[in-house]
Parts: sequence; structure tokens; C-alpha cells
Amino acid sequence: MAVGDIYQVTLKGTIKEQAVVNVFHYRQQLGYLPGTGNEADDVVDGFIDQKIPDLLPVSTNDVVYDRVQVDNLFDETQQVFRIISEVGSYAVSGGNSIGSHPAIGYRLEHGVGGIKQGAKRIAGVPSGVAADGVVIDAGFLAEADTLATALEGPITVGLVIQDPVFIPVIVKRVREGASSPYTYRLPENSGELVYAPIINALLNLLLTTQNSRKIGIGE
Repeated sequence: MAVGDIYQVTLKGTIKEQAVVNVFHYRQQLGYLPGTGNEADDVVDGFIDQKIPDLLPVSTNDVVYDRVQVDNLFDETQQVFRIISEVGSYAVSGGNSIGSHPAIGYRLEHGVGGIKQGAKRIAGVPSGVAADGVVIDAGFLAEADTLATALEGPITVGLVIQDPVFIPVIVKRVREGASSPYTYRLPENSGELVYAPIINALLNLLLTTQNSRKIGIGE
């Protein structure tokens, strides 16, 4: 709706009947006139067109993404979603991942003090690309590097010239409560917003896990 608004992108799917959920945040940094729909429509369609194609090659076909939702944190009228069917495309012998929980991890780096560095975990690690928990396969590393570029890059908008309208950011949670234990929530307006633009997505060669997606935890 306005320059400075934050759009939350929630990507949902499954791996071997286990939920896979990843959340991304983008800040509108340029003003423009949306064609059809509104800015949230452009974010969801841009994410599907510009980001998901680089997510698929780092996962086997055990991973199926089925929904993308976008919410403007500062405007409840801007909530849209798309039902999709996008399948992991990394080809390995047998087409299997090494399990539901192992994942590759990225550190989302920024240069703003007082905000934790971000992280992203992508499920569906193919069998054979790692040894002793360390990713070693050159072909897979190339795909993972392409995804890193996508994670740190903007969602662009434009009919002829593509402008970097929505940039990826880390959003600091708002702490509530007079004393510990505190609760934390996302900002609800620009006055509460503290954010950091992502400047680098650094792949961790050590495999990690989708801890919050294990049975009985998370969605």
C-alpha cells in the first residue's frame, strides 16, 4: 500500500507427509502503480515467478509446495494467497531425499546492529550430496549458490524495466511484557518497525534440520 510497508510471505508444502513452512519478509522500497490487484498480488506472483524456480533444484521430488500467502503487516486489507503445485526437481539416483528433517541452512546476513542475523532452512536434501553431514557435491552446491542469490535479491516489478521494488529484510520482533518471560510479536505499524536489509545469504556446508517441523512441533 505504501513505501515502507512490510510483506510477509509464507510458503507451505510437505515432505513425506510432514509440513514444510518457510517465512520471508520483504519491504516495499519504491513507489509504483500496480497493474491489477494491489501490491500484495505483485509480491505473491513475483515470489512464485522469481523465487520458487530457484528453490526447487535444491530439493528432491519428495518436497511439494502447495500454497503461498502474502500479508501486509500494516494493512489487513492486503492479504492474498495462491494455491500452487511445485515439486522439488533435483535429480538423484532413485529420486529420494535423505529424510524429512535434514535441511540445508543459510545465514541471512545484514549490517544493522541490535538485530539478530537471519536464517533459512530448506528441506528435501538429496541423498548422495553430503558426506558425514557436509555438503560436497559440486552440482548441488551450484544450485544452492543460485538459491543464495535469490534469497538475497529483491522481488522486481515492471512491464518493461524490472525495478527492485520489494527487498528482503529481517524484521525485529516487538518485545512485550514488564518482566521475563517476555512475549514477542511482529510490528503492526511503521512506528514499531525495526528492520535490516539482507545483504548476503551464506550457505552453511554443514547440514541442519527442520526442527520446528518434526512430529508434534510447529504446524
